Amino acid sequence: MNVRITLLSLIHVLYTAFANIVTEVADTTNKASLVEASVAADARPLRRTTHGEIQGYFMESSGTLAEVYEAVPYAQPPIASLRFQPPKPLGEWNETLDCGKDRMVRCVQFGEKHSKTETEDCLYLNIIIPRKQVV
Repeated sequence: MNVRITLLSLIHVLYTAFANIVTEVADTTNKASLVEASVAADARPLRRTTHGEIQGYFMESSGTLAEVYEAVPYAQPPIASLRFQPPKPLGEWNETLDCGKDRMVRCVQFGEKHSKTETEDCLYLNIIIPRKQVV
């Protein structure tokens, strides 16, 4: 029963965090642009969440262009007094959060050699949004 409440709390946090997303595509000159067949090398997608803006990157795989956002937080870090507690809602941030390449966070994996990228602060999502087929 407690696990079910925790999962329902997590689903509510995720819904609240990403329910009102507005799409923008911004390049380094802050002009919105998306070229029909391809995207400029310096273009980075920008999305607004209920917590603040996140900026990712574009990736092409198997002919499909996608927006990628790495390590998007969806709850407060489960550290200190929040350890082993249900997720707590995330506050807002004022500046654009860089969710670009090489930001992925890896949860501690027991039974494996520990790496520098593992942490108990692992309440993050990696989001991939397919945009369209590249011709």
